[in-house]
Formats: sequence, C-alpha cells, structure tokens
Amino acid sequence: MKRLWNEKHGNWHAELSATDEKNAFEGNRLNCAVQSLFSGGIMVGWEYGEVDKAVSKTKEYLELDSVIIFEAFFVHEGLLCLADVVIKDKGRITLIEAKSSNNPKVSQRDDFEHIQDAAFQAYVMKQCGYKPDEVKLLHANGECIWPNHDNLFKILDISEDVFLRFDEVELVSNRLLNDLNKSRCPQQKIGKFCKCVFWRS
Repeated sequence: MKRLWNEKHGNWHAELSATDEKNAFEGNRLNCAVQSLFSGGIMVGWEYGEVDKAVSKTKEYLELDSVIIFEAFFVHEGLLCLADVVIKDKGRITLIEAKSSNNPKVSQRDDFEHIQDAAFQAYVMKQCGYKPDEVKLLHANGECIWPNHDNLFKILDISEDVFLRFDEVELVSNRLLNDLNKSRCPQQKIGKFCKCVFWRS
C-alpha cells in the first residue's frame, strides 16, 4: 500500500527491471496465444493512448449484438480493470481471465488468487452496467507438448466462486481507495510480503 500511495502522490516512479521486462515479454506472448483462439476479436487495450478513449471504445463495441473484445477497459469510481477477453453473444456476456500458469490458483492453498483477480474485474464490469453472465479462467495446459499447440490451454468455469466475492471486493476496494486518498502515507507493519523500497518509511 505504501508503494501505491507514493506512486499516486508522485513520490516514486517505477523503473522496469530485467525481471519486469521478461514478464512483460512473456505476457505479450501469452496474450497473442490467447487472442489467436478467438477469431474476429477486436483489440482495445492502450491502442487509443488514453483511458477515457479506451473506455469509450469498449462501450461502443458492447453496443453491438455480438462482439469479442481483447483488453476491454472498465472504470468505476477510481477502479480500473482491463479484461483479457470479453465476449458478448446476443446479449449474453462472458468474461475470460487468462493466466500463463499451468496450475490454476482457485483453492484455499493458493488464497484463491486467480478467483480474486477475476472477481475484481467482474465487479468493476458489473458496476459499469456490464455484469458478466459467466466467468471463465483460461490457463496453460501443463500436458501440452511442443510443437503441438492444439491443447495449449485449459478452461474452467469459475462463475459461482467469482460472484460470491462481490461483497468482499467492494469492501476491500473501498478500504484501499480510502487509504490511497489520505494526505499522509498509510502505516504498514513489516512482513515477509514487503519488497517495497518504502518499507522503512
């Protein structure tokens, strides 16, 4: 939270490390592979350079009867999400969250990490008037053997787990936004999770 607060208040600007660049490269490769699964999809992302324009384009495309959008933009009261894949088919909306991991994190052991990610996106979409009818997790298939990419991904329906977390997402988001908008940097106890340059502040 300290890092986020300092970023928002102009006290620190992130510089890409070699690890960040590697992750970005791998993320782009994943996105290309995912998008190749959905013929006729339309990219929004940062193609328009500004959040407002990207949000406007997303809304414009969602007016269509049927559409597939990559990196759709949704903003609600300070919350921003870029949804990996949003499919609208005759009024029915599907959100697809893509992960490079071949081990979906959908259990208590993993703190439901991938469920939480998808729940945040689905919540913001709902607040914008586009609640998904279903939410799916697309993840790498550890049994896929190169060069055959026909079974590169597996897909899980996580709709029920996601919808059950809307109240939790709202509660946590409100608390974080409240801390983020304070005039003083929030105090945070040191823990194993701390990797931030502001941990001593």
